[in-house]
Amino acid sequence: MDHSEGGRSRVGGARANMAQRDLSGMKLPGLVLKGALIASSRFDECVLVNSNFSDADLFASSFVLANLTRANLSGADLRGAKFTGARLTEVNFSKADMRAGSMLGANYKSNFTNFTNANLDRANLVQAKLAEASLVGASLRSANLA
Repeated sequence: MDHSEGGRSRVGGARANMAQRDLSGMKLPGLVLKGALIASSRFDECVLVNSNFSDADLFASSFVLANLTRANLSGADLRGAKFTGARLTEVNFSKADMRAGSMLGANYKSNFTNFTNANLDRANLVQAKLAEASLVGASLRSANLA
């Protein structure tokens, strides 16, 4: 499934709309939904290794216990998204809007997990393992880092 153009290159084109879908437990490595509308969807326990969600609207989506190793979520709207217990090794979150998202116990096992210039304001990062993640230029106003 490749929606990498998102319909934006065509006059009057529409972005792929997959809002409010439940894809929990699916194995979808290499999935490309660049620029797609996927708000309020569930990807709990999914295998999304090497997937591309760059510039996608994932508002209030859930990735609980998902494997997102080497996924690209750069520029994505992840406001209110849940990543509880997710594997986020080498994920690109650069310039993503993650305000009020939840990453309880999320696991970043590599210094290649990239939050450069991401907005993590009011995000719940309790027990998230961020020791080796890159947070250069990230905003963490009122984020819970306990």
